[in-house]
Amino acid sequence: AVGAFTATNTGVGNIELTNTIATLDLQGITQNTGDVVIDNTGAITQSVAGITTAANGNIDLTASTDLTISQVVTAGGAGTVDLTATAGTLAIDAAVSSTSGALTLTAGGAISQNAATGSLASGGLLSTSSDGGTVLNGANAVGAFTATNTGVGNIELTNTIATLDLQGITQNTGDVVIDNTGAITQS
Repeated sequence: AVGAFTATNTGVGNIELTNTIATLDLQGITQNTGDVVIDNTGAITQSVAGITTAANGNIDLTASTDLTISQVVTAGGAGTVDLTATAGTLAIDAAVSSTSGALTLTAGGAISQNAATGSLASGGLLSTSSDGGTVLNGANAVGAFTATNTGVGNIELTNTIATLDLQGITQNTGDVVIDNTGAITQS
């Protein structure tokens, strides 16, 4: 049960932490070759520095309650980013990106984004699952989007890319608003 965590791996191998504390503060993780897997029974916040992986390194952050991204999260190459707030809210308040890997956002509550500071970028798929709506109106640039909302709240995405591929949206109660500066296709 640690309150704060920082790590650097200059070689090969994963950085993994399983933890139980009310709020875990991630203070910077730099990964050379391997994945970053953080699982906290409790909330996760970030301060000081972000999380980065080299080419094809995956990032998986899971909080049992709230997850707040306030520092950069960057997966290199085809590395994926999986952010989960199992029974809480997920706030994207900083840049989250992968060159071509999937971005997966999951929340037991709402998924929100600070439109001034939060962004999502990947040539790959952005997939969201929420129970309180998903509102992503920052400077996003994703190649494809799919979303599910099982509760009450809008599904909104503001995006800028040549062609946004919508790959399915399932909405329970609320509006669906997709605004792409570029074309929109469905597959």
